[in-house]
Amino acid sequence: MSKKSYGLIFIIGAVIFLAGATTVTSLIVFQSAKGKIVFNKASSSVDSRIFSTNGIGFPTISLSAQDNWDVSPVLSPDGTKIAFECQNPDASLCIMNADGSNRIQVPWAGNRVFDINWSPDSNKIAFAGQSIYTVNFDGSHLTQLINAADGIDMWEPAWSPDGQKIAYTATARNSGGAAIN
Repeated sequence: MSKKSYGLIFIIGAVIFLAGATTVTSLIVFQSAKGKIVFNKASSSVDSRIFSTNGIGFPTISLSAQDNWDVSPVLSPDGTKIAFECQNPDASLCIMNADGSNRIQVPWAGNRVFDINWSPDSNKIAFAGQSIYTVNFDGSHLTQLINAADGIDMWEPAWSPDGQKIAYTATARNSGGAAIN
């Protein structure tokens, strides 16, 4: 083989390696609406930031500060807000405008926020914690919908198309089964 062939093989190998490494760390979670994509990227065990980009991936804009732990961003259906789990220092629900401005943290006494889901009209957010909760898009009126019994886990709240009802999954711990209510 010529030196030119070895050089080409090296370049192709480097591109494949870098593309694979970037994919593993960057595209953890993403949501898109109206051509906008939001995702989180964990660069260390103490730094996970939210980014936005357009449908072609350029430009990429950081929406949260370095050394935040912001994960699981969900873009509202109208594309104007992002809800996500933030840890500052404890887990909480945070909401910000799609451009990263007006970040608010919803007062929360739980230890985890997950399965964030916007209502079809973008006015409310449902999420799971120790139970199922809703909150308005501006962080007001946090409401616990279900009073979870000991030994029951609840998750995956999903809005009906008209935004009037929420379905969720409930599982008795150690039962190995799930029930949809």
